Amino acid sequence: MNDKHLYTEDSIESLSPLEFTRLRPQVYAGDCTYSTQLLVEIISNAVDEYRLEHGSQIDVIIDKDIVSVEDHGQGFIPESYREDGKTILEAAFSVLNTSGKYRDDGTYEGTSLGSFGIGSKITTFLSHWLQVTTVRDGKCESIDFKEGVFNSRECYPTRAKSGTYVRWQPSEEFFTHTEVEINKIRNLFKTIVCLCPGLTINLNNNGNMEKFVSIHGINDLVDEAVNRKPDEIRGEKELINNRFSMNFSEGKNKLNMVLTYASNYSSTIVPYVNTGLTESGPHITQIKTVITREFNNSLKKKSG
Repeated sequence: MNDKHLYTEDSIESLSPLEFTRLRPQVYAGDCTYSTQLLVEIISNAVDEYRLEHGSQIDVIIDKDIVSVEDHGQGFIPESYREDGKTILEAAFSVLNTSGKYRDDGTYEGTSLGSFGIGSKITTFLSHWLQVTTVRDGKCESIDFKEGVFNSRECYPTRAKSGTYVRWQPSEEFFTHTEVEINKIRNLFKTIVCLCPGLTINLNNNGNMEKFVSIHGINDLVDEAVNRKPDEIRGEKELINNRFSMNFSEGKNKLNMVLTYASNYSSTIVPYVNTGLTESGPHITQIKTVITREFNNSLKKKSG
């Protein structure tokens, strides 16, 4: 047997989260053709703040491959140190599996989009540099990382409003193209504001300004899905003018649903959980079951 295929003392390695993420970026970032996922992770945190009723505006600036996101949420608690010597802000951007969104009875009540404590860390780990500044209760903490490693911290009093500002430059070591896919981001922003009516996302794309806002919520998504122009792919025509619309809330459990009838012969369910698009799960099965049961019951009553 070839000696190089035998285990030695050096065969088994232990990597830090930073080393592993930079060695296998696809594990957390998925497709690394573009750096789009890094922006998705940071914007998700800002959306979670809005869903807690902290701030109704998110500002995104794209300057070539440098991206920044500013929310007007509650901000992190500045200069609050943990037992490991890191502040809460530093840990949130550098310690894997660190989050305030795990517990169902916590601040986010298990309803946040990001709940694995990974998102902001991969943006830190896969960027040349990342800067984050947070403001809360008249205090500011600003930190920066270089190649995923903590570099410096500055704390000072301020009269600025609460919120968090994140700015970074993705590394070409991990992405074929360090830019974001602007069409994908624009579509994401359109969807987010429809799922979060009242939220405004301002996008400055290399000097081109665009505002994303929705008045009618998910009805705006349905409008786009069923009233496309005839020459567009999968164009459908809505056959009724009185959609079924439901907005149910009980404690932390909420269900917002729109049901309509279009010219397509097959049924289409587009489900979102905490603003994240899902492909399968018991929620989809239950919706299909309830709709089928109610239609069957209605037809039986009419035929009987």
